[in-house]
Amino acid sequence: MIEIIAIASFDGYGVSRDGRVWTKRNRWGLTDWREMKPLVHRKGYQRVCLYKMGSKKYRFIHRLVAEAFLGEVAPSMQINHINGIKTDNRVENLEICTCSQNIIHSRSVLGIGVGSRHGRSKLTESDIPAIRNSQESCVVCASRYGVSKSTIKAIRAGRIWRRVAA
Repeated sequence: MIEIIAIASFDGYGVSRDGRVWTKRNRWGLTDWREMKPLVHRKGYQRVCLYKMGSKKYRFIHRLVAEAFLGEVAPSMQINHINGIKTDNRVENLEICTCSQNIIHSRSVLGIGVGSRHGRSKLTESDIPAIRNSQESCVVCASRYGVSKSTIKAIRAGRIWRRVAA
């Protein structure tokens, strides 16, 4: 038998340790639980649509599971998927952490790259000093390197690619 914990702020909904969300259903005078089908957010996380007082509320499943089984989660805290799989919402795979801890985990444990090691990077570390020292306009420089004008401005202002010396 699956243990279902009621979701505190939504009547008639519950979550289980395996990361599934359930809704109560009354049929023929009996109450039973029915599993809800998750939606996939554009960033890859699963969420469900819950109703509260007639209005729709979308909630991420990993946050609902963490709140039910790991305790209250402050709004400033994040829920980390330990194995890096965004759809694995089992309570054993979740931990409450800060934003910086989540970033460190993604870089060190999961190997998500920074700078030119990032999979979608158009620039290399050797391009950055040339961009910073260039006297060309941002438009000309952006077309030369295949990036946007705002990217060139951010590099020159030191908002991105900070660790690369000029």
